[in-house]
Amino acid sequence: MPKLKIASFNAEWMTNLFVGNEAKIFPGASKKKGLGGKPKDCPGVCKRIAGVVKDVDCHIVGIVEGPPRKAQMELFVKDYLGNRYKVFSAESGPQSNHILVRDDCPVKVAQVPETDDIYKHLSRKVEYYHWDEVKKATLEKFTRKPAVLRFKIQGETYELMLFHTKSQISALKRKEQFTQRDKEVIVDALRSRQKLSAEMAAVRRYLSHAILSLRTDGCILMGDLNDGPHRDVFEEHFLIHNIVDELRGGFHREAALMHHALPQDYLEPDAEHAYSAEFSDPTRDGKVVRTLIDHILVTTGVFHGTTKLKLIRGAGKVDHPAYQKHVVHKGKTRDDRPSDHRPVLTVLQF
Repeated sequence: MPKLKIASFNAEWMTNLFVGNEAKIFPGASKKKGLGGKPKDCPGVCKRIAGVVKDVDCHIVGIVEGPPRKAQMELFVKDYLGNRYKVFSAESGPQSNHILVRDDCPVKVAQVPETDDIYKHLSRKVEYYHWDEVKKATLEKFTRKPAVLRFKIQGETYELMLFHTKSQISALKRKEQFTQRDKEVIVDALRSRQKLSAEMAAVRRYLSHAILSLRTDGCILMGDLNDGPHRDVFEEHFLIHNIVDELRGGFHREAALMHHALPQDYLEPDAEHAYSAEFSDPTRDGKVVRTLIDHILVTTGVFHGTTKLKLIRGAGKVDHPAYQKHVVHKGKTRDDRPSDHRPVLTVLQF
């Protein structure tokens, strides 16, 4: 049976590798201002990122935190990936989503344009109330536009979405702020998680419509969901649940339920290899914790194999070897690592 191998990789602030919005990579040190690491050797970091993309050896690779412009990603593909990938982009500021499709991909894909009804479900603002402002509603929408591809297999239609949720960075920076229950700081952290839930509501709306309207036979979601660190602490203390659990869906819409593409041993919180990024956790006195925040999820039919496209159970993984191969000096500086995230991948067959 033909197989389709896909991956999601957060490439860490690729905008800092490029000169402004030009399709030009800094020949040496990054001169960019603003957030994110500034490499002293931008071409060297490009080689590390490209090395990971090559080593995951996937037909489709979603690049999160890619450069702002499609032309910039196309330059990267031309100069560092042998021009073997076609680029599909959702330009949306300094951290755009791009999907790379290799020339040997066994399915023919097309990008869903932003004029499509899909984006009505994704772009419509979600109205909700903060707990401490129950009379004043807040409106939220996607910070970074998702990129959506569509393809057919034996008469069935599938959609693949790459997305990157809003960062949950907040005023919560130190353990004592949490242990002493600094109300203003903790409320700010809770609000950040509400923003994530607002984006999950938009994705759930898209999924339910896509599957229940029979527009598609299956959906694949992948990307950086920003659901860590300290998500377990907020679950325990404030009953604010994991947004990946929210994304899974309700029991009354079985066909639109989402299932994780990684095997169970990657989903156990204490598993040594079950992480895609490392962060300093302010609720643990700044301790560096490992967390799985990059995900691939599929709808019920794809998971159980009742559609033409079927997930190969057990094939998914966080590709630590593909990442570690391109790290030096323990990845301490931006020049020493391909990214601050490891790629996640899975394999499907039809």
